[in-house]
Amino acid sequence: MSQRGPRAPRASAASVSVSTRWRQTWCGCCTIGVLRAVRANIDHLVVAPSGVYVIDTKAYTGRIERRDKGGFMRSEVRLYVGARDRSALLEGIARQRQYVCQTVGDHVPVHPVICFTGGDWGLFARPFTMDGVLVCWPKVLYKRVSAAGPGNLERVAEIAACLAARFPPA
Repeated sequence: MSQRGPRAPRASAASVSVSTRWRQTWCGCCTIGVLRAVRANIDHLVVAPSGVYVIDTKAYTGRIERRDKGGFMRSEVRLYVGARDRSALLEGIARQRQYVCQTVGDHVPVHPVICFTGGDWGLFARPFTMDGVLVCWPKVLYKRVSAAGPGNLERVAEIAACLAARFPPA
């Protein structure tokens, strides 16, 4: 589902609630709202001492899981939400990561994340990584962003200013 139509306000509200929590509880990160890059809609960029997080928030419903759709001799792991294959989201966030990497350079870690604000994770669910993309929910993402990293607050502000200049708010 895209950010259009009757479900857009709900998805946007979920995105804003995540951003507001970060701004209120941890001053070392800079959240930039909905951004537009060339052919890429970046929901959130969070700059923290642990790196830059390119976050795509989704408010899908249904069980979020990895499924192996490969045959007997091969493995093909896909991202499913409910009955729908959402593996294309992984390609989209990887492309967004490339745009950010081109801006900040190789010396800054850039972490692509798909954060599902709705959906069913199951009783013993754990966040997982697919093709280098972290798939998680807001509480887990908050802990990752809040983790200590090699950067300092001055460097965080410098990187955030660089990203804000390159990706102006839509």
